[in-house]
Amino acid sequence: MPGRSASVELAGGRVRGRDGAYLGIPYATAQRFGAPRRATWSGELEAFAPGPPAPQPKRPISAFAHGVTPPGAEDCLTLNVWTPPEPGPWPVLVWAIGGGWTIGWAGSSIYDGAALARAANVVVVNFTYRLGSLGWVGGNWGLLDHVAVLEWVRENIAAFGGDASRVTLGGQSAGAANVADLLVCPAAEGLFGRAILHSPPLPEAANDPERSARWAADLWERVARDAPADEVVAAHEALLREDAWRGTRGAAWPTLDAATLPVSPLDAPDARPEIPVLVGTTRDEATFLFRAVERDPPVPDEVVRKVTAELFTEPTRRWAFQRAAAGGEVHLFRLDHPSHDPRLGALHTIDVPLLFGTFRTSDVARHYVHDDARTREVSEAMQTAWGRFLHGDDPGLATVPGIVYTSTP
Repeated sequence: MPGRSASVELAGGRVRGRDGAYLGIPYATAQRFGAPRRATWSGELEAFAPGPPAPQPKRPISAFAHGVTPPGAEDCLTLNVWTPPEPGPWPVLVWAIGGGWTIGWAGSSIYDGAALARAANVVVVNFTYRLGSLGWVGGNWGLLDHVAVLEWVRENIAAFGGDASRVTLGGQSAGAANVADLLVCPAAEGLFGRAILHSPPLPEAANDPERSARWAADLWERVARDAPADEVVAAHEALLREDAWRGTRGAAWPTLDAATLPVSPLDAPDARPEIPVLVGTTRDEATFLFRAVERDPPVPDEVVRKVTAELFTEPTRRWAFQRAAAGGEVHLFRLDHPSHDPRLGALHTIDVPLLFGTFRTSDVARHYVHDDARTREVSEAMQTAWGRFLHGDDPGLATVPGIVYTSTP
């Protein structure tokens, strides 16, 4: 095979990657409706391709958002690492992917971390975590997967030139809400020192336990708890078509729980104020929800704007200002750089290919934005600014084209 390969020794075993990319490394093993357990293997693991996605439905939005997704597997807890060309120690970005807690895959080309690792001189890590009812019914299993990744990073990242004392936890959409949850999660204490939140749907960051219990009861009336994963996924989707849940997301996402999520992050903006935060939204978030895939009848502009404001913009700004007022360092932005599709504008997730630079290489990323001069300018400026933040400096958001920067107290 072409490319330069190298192997590293980790706590779980030895892995071999290529050209600074180590893909599909098991960070834990998934126990159905249980906390993740340490992963080990014998011999040398060839880390040349991403691991499988979590079991998930084939929704119309999936192909637009993440591209063709391979068949899922319950033993899906793997991560990918990209390193800069020069030896470290470098800061580390651990990135939690989006997907509404139900779809998504860290192996999607939109999340390839190679360009960002080179541009910002950081070690980039992303990971697959459990989704849907298999990830969130009966416990915050998907959130504990995030904790397991951070513990893995603390133990292993030095082997890749990463500095375990300079870890930033970032994420987009549901992944960003998970970052907010981990700011209040007792088990995540001390595992990351900076946070990046892109488009967090904060009103949904902490589900009501009673609602979650109703969902679980209705689900188990349709399918056995030990049924094959694809049957659980199918039952999840069927339940969303029933009168009690039609038109909702259901109730399989992070839920208030004394041990893992004792309070909604909306109610605790001052949690761990020593952690600097870079947080923001896009100007036209909800066009992704209503126009990325055609709707019949079309959703009016006023509805799109209302969802953008109520689910993303307003709660994010309120949380950011409250956190700053409590003494936290907060850098607040709005991304206005638009898609090539005038119906979509600066849609939800457009920030991902801009930050990662994957619009140059990924057909999926080009669903959001084309490779043109203005896009390259915005992307390169974002990578520089976000890189400054990852290295512990002020990002200088006011200098980034396509970004509206808001000063917080």
